[in-house]
Parts: sequence; structure tokens; C-alpha cells
Amino acid sequence: MIYRSDDALAKAGALFLWKKGRDDDIVYKETDLYHTIIESGCRMNIREVNENDIEAIGTIYVKAFGHSEGFMKYCKRFGEYVNFCVRQNYAFIIENEIEICGVVLGYEKPDLFDGRNVYIELLAVLPEYQCKGYGKALVAAIEETAISNGIKEVTLRTACYMDAFHIYNHWGFKDTRDDQRYMVRRIKKDEK
Repeated sequence: MIYRSDDALAKAGALFLWKKGRDDDIVYKETDLYHTIIESGCRMNIREVNENDIEAIGTIYVKAFGHSEGFMKYCKRFGEYVNFCVRQNYAFIIENEIEICGVVLGYEKPDLFDGRNVYIELLAVLPEYQCKGYGKALVAAIEETAISNGIKEVTLRTACYMDAFHIYNHWGFKDTRDDQRYMVRRIKKDEK
């Protein structure tokens, strides 16, 4: 089933298809989310992350955020971090026939007012695929999963001086932390 949306992607002529499940267990369902994007003759699929995607996700992370090639060697528990989000069912990639182009990773966390919400830990799209709506489609995948789990709110964190702040704001995220700061205190030194 292919659906057309009323958002900017549909106005650009994009078509989408929701495919949920892993490998042989594919389930198609009606939804307002669009998980296959056909743009300029290129088919883009959104699917759940699997264990074989971890290296590609690391590459996307490095390229999307401008880290040096050796950066991932410092992220010793990156696979564990990705697998945590996979177990929570909030880990999606967008891919074409050639490569994985973007990723979103999130997880549920308790919330004093709503009971729980979904926190988007990572949203990254390769630079050559940015500004095409792929990040927005990945966030939509997280949102639909959250809605189906009875969750009413999706949260994320970004610095207000970054371009991403304005993008998220445009997508409907609101800045709620005008007088609060996220603070960290390391209680144990890293082992060498």
C-alpha cells in the first residue's frame, strides 16, 4: 500500500510505504507515516535497525557530525548503546539500494507528568542526503512507535546555537528549558 501525505514531502511528489517487522516477519499496515520514500527515481526505505547496521551507523555519526575518522575508537560501547535502543524498539535507519543514509535512536524514559516519554538520543543523516526530509521521516517513525505504545511526548536535546535547533523547532519541537541546564558529574574515572 502506498500513501500520499499532506506534508512538504508529498507536495514534492514523494510516496511512502510503512514496512514494520524484521527480515521474514514483514507486516504492512495502514498508517499516516510513510516509510518508503521514492524521490527522483531513488527508493528510500525506513526499517528497524539490526545488529549488522552498527558499523554503518557509526560511519553516519562520524560524517554527519564532522568527527575525524578515528573518533569511533573512543566510543567503546557504541554497539551496546545502539542495541539498547533496538531492544526498546526505537531504532530506525533510512537506506537506499546502495547504503544506509540516516539513523534515529531513541528510548523510553519515565516522566513525572506523562508517565513516560521517548527520548531521541541520536538523529543523523549523511551530509549528501540532508535537507531532503529523511530526518523528518525518521522522527515520524519514532513518533508512530511511541503513539502505538501509548506515549504522548517525544523529547530530544540540542544546543540552541546549532542549526538542528531551528530544524527541530520548525518540526514542532518546543524549547522548554529556558532556565534549566542539563548537568553531568562524572563519579568514576575512565579505565585506560
